[in-house]
Order: sequence, then structure tokens, then C-alpha cells
Amino acid sequence: MSTVISTNETDFVIANDQVKGRQIIAKRIYQSGELIFHEQPLVSAQFEWNKLYKYSACECCLYPLESCEQNVRRLCQDSAIVILHPECDPNRNMDQRIVRCPKCNEMFCSTTCYQQAMNNYHFTLCQSNENQEKDQLIRHIIDLWRSVHPPPETTSISLVLKIMAMLKQTDNRLILLQELQKFSQGVQSENQQFYHKLLRKEFETQVEQLRYALEQFNEKYIQLAEFKWFLTSNGFRQLLALLGRNQQGVGTSSLALWVKNCEALSEPQQAIAAAAAATATSEASQFIDALYTKIDDISGEFIDCEGSGLFKLQSCLNHSCDANAEIQYLHNNSTLSVVATRLISNNEEITINYLSECDRNRSRHSRQKLLQENYLFLCQCNRCTSESAEPDETSEEESENDMEED
Repeated sequence: MSTVISTNETDFVIANDQVKGRQIIAKRIYQSGELIFHEQPLVSAQFEWNKLYKYSACECCLYPLESCEQNVRRLCQDSAIVILHPECDPNRNMDQRIVRCPKCNEMFCSTTCYQQAMNNYHFTLCQSNENQEKDQLIRHIIDLWRSVHPPPETTSISLVLKIMAMLKQTDNRLILLQELQKFSQGVQSENQQFYHKLLRKEFETQVEQLRYALEQFNEKYIQLAEFKWFLTSNGFRQLLALLGRNQQGVGTSSLALWVKNCEALSEPQQAIAAAAAATATSEASQFIDALYTKIDDISGEFIDCEGSGLFKLQSCLNHSCDANAEIQYLHNNSTLSVVATRLISNNEEITINYLSECDRNRSRHSRQKLLQENYLFLCQCNRCTSESAEPDETSEEESENDMEED
């Protein structure tokens, strides 16, 4: 089950709105930069292509399993790189800390994560060669997913496999089913057609093969009557829409952690010797800039261990194009943190922006189009309302019109 950690249970409440559905309302004032809550996922999984390309992360919590030096050497395809300030890399001895499943060799960042995975789902999904037919079917399901869902990835079929395994292993199946049903609110309604990104045309042609493979997995190895409906043609599409609409992306990085620690390194130095600290900081900054440039040339923008998860409380956070909070991963694993980005008043709804950084500055029409396609709703936030007089053009159309006028 997901775990919510809050400084005070009365700091916010979950309310129900007739239009928006569930929402989170602040019950006190939050300052900009203040933590609102931490939350661990109900279930999470690394993206399949990300894992295939050897982005090494804990199978349970997605904590990165490379040292920073190993990370940049792989991304730069240069085994000679030696990082500055190795003491700033908390993962420098990660090889010695990795815990492997004795049966399938799957990697975890700690004994705690390994035991948690075994208790929740890994006992069922462990590819230990004890049942080669089961192992082959799991690999077939993952291969099918990769064949029809190339990068950039948005979710992982392993979320479905883990949910099925969790339902099989749990002693509280009814409670877990009730938790999952909460994510389905708003996904199904009368006469609603799904134009979800996971069900685009090239995926639709293969969806039946994937559904059938999961149906076989359930019948042979999971045997959950409660999950059969989700593996019907209509139910499976709604299951994927549920994941696509509710999943929250997770990104972790040994490199990012090292960079953050390098930046903090200069603070005590400045108190002792400002000139020396400035020189050291400049050297580190130049080294970091050069690394990112090389990584961009070799590996592009996909530099993190990436995955997604379902978070019970986070899923109650509604979108606003003028959001007052944001998602951060302060622990460099799948534990999610919600942080205020401006002053939040008592009784104000806490909101986040579902759009990517580059899409947030697009026109109202472009934002509405993206939200409709990806999350099945039209935004009615204050920003969208204030921009309602703008022409119904996408950002690309606006750029083309500007060029024609020039």
C-alpha cells in the first residue's frame, strides 16, 4: 500500500467537487518552497526501454544503482572519464551495496527493498527458471509492449504485471481493489470515446495480442476472478487509459545527485576562503557543463533512470496551468514530494501542472489540446479562463502566422 507522510494530518483535506471530482484543499497557509507531503507509490515500475538500455535502477524504488562515474561513462561512451569531487557522489561504492535476488539476479538498492518487493509482487514475478513457460510469457508480454510503445515512454506494462501479482500475494485483496478503483474515477463515462496517447493507431493494431497474453498469464499463474474484466477488450482499454491518465513519471539520477552535492560543496568553502572557493566552483561548473554537452551529443535528453507509478494522494491533485505546487523527487527514488511553488492560502485548492516544462508556455488552445488528448479533460483554470479570448490556434499555427506576416 502507498504511504503518505505529512507534517500534520490536518494540513490539508481531500474533498469532492461535482466537476473536478477529488481535489486537495489546504487547511493552512503554505509558504513558497514548503513541503506539503511525501508519498510512496502504491505500485511503480521502470520503463521497459529505459531498463533495456541499461539504465540501472532498483527494481523496487527506482533508486539509481550506478555510481556517478559509471553513469557518465555509460552516457558519454567514454570509460576514461574521471569525475571531480568523488566525495560528492553518495553512490561511489554502490556496487558493494546492491542486493540481488538469489533466484533471478534482479537488483535492489537494499535488503529492505528486496524484502518489500518479495512480499508485494516479486515472489510471483521472479523469473527464476523454475517455471520456464511462465518466465517466457512474462518476457513475451514485455517484448510485445516494447514493440508497440517505443520511446519516449509514458508508462510500463510492468505496472499491470505488478498489480496482478500484488492482488495474488496480498492478504487484503478487497482493500487493494478498492484502492485501484479510486484511480478509475473519471476514466469511464457514457458515450465517451478514448483518444488516449496509449491507444494511438499504431498501438491499437497490437493491443489484442497484448491483452490475450495477459489473459493467459492470469488464467495460468495468477487466477484472479476479480481481474478478469480488466482483461476483456473493453476493460483492457480502460485499464490502459487508467494508467495513462493517473500514472506519475519518476526520474532518478546518480549524476544529478552528484551535481547537487558539488553545488553545495562551495558553501562552507566560501566562508573560509572566498577566492579559492570561486576557483573550485568555476572548475567544477566547467567540468559539469562539458559533461552535459557530451552526454547531449551521445545520448540525447534521456539521461535519467525513468519509470512511473500510481500514487494514491498525488492522483487527487488536479491540474492548473497556473499551479501552486510541483512534484519533486527529493530522495532520488520513487518517493514523491509535493512542494509549494508560491504562497498557498488557507482553503485554497492545491494544484500541479500536468504539462511538461516546454508545453506550459504554449498557447491556451495548444494546452487544451494536449490535456484533452493525454488526460481526457479541458482545463478551466484561472489562466485558461483569462486567455479565453485568444484565437483557437495551436502554437505551431501561431508561429506559422507570425512568419507569414513577417
